[in-house]
Amino acid sequence: MKTMLILITLAACMGNTRAAGPPLNRQGAVSTDTLPADSLTRFFERQDVSCYYNKAIDSFLLSVPDSPLSVYVSSCKTGKQSMYQACYLQVSYYPDFVLRIYAGQFLHMDPYSPSLNWDAALFRKEKAYRISIYRDNKCISGFCKTAN
Repeated sequence: MKTMLILITLAACMGNTRAAGPPLNRQGAVSTDTLPADSLTRFFERQDVSCYYNKAIDSFLLSVPDSPLSVYVSSCKTGKQSMYQACYLQVSYYPDFVLRIYAGQFLHMDPYSPSLNWDAALFRKEKAYRISIYRDNKCISGFCKTAN
């Protein structure tokens, strides 16, 4: 009986020795499961994205304290028939944040494709020209168009 009581006490003490703070994901950022949406909102609202202009897009994405849900290259139509151009990298975060990151020029990838097939990893190496941050389809930070 004494042995059982000692084991239970020891197990209870060991269970409370984990480090304080929220759990981290594989990249070392705070896990999405515990990161309140308000924390991500504060991060995006306070972030001066202009300091990332003319730097690799990855430098900005690595500063975000969460892992994206999706990353893809969005296209726009060019003047050439059956040809599309990579316009921006669209990155989505939980619960309803979307980043649109535009490159000014393309040094690491060919931006033209008739098949709409681009490598997002190569786009991330390009230098950021403009960054817009949206929540619920409303621009909250970065380059936000204003109505005149």
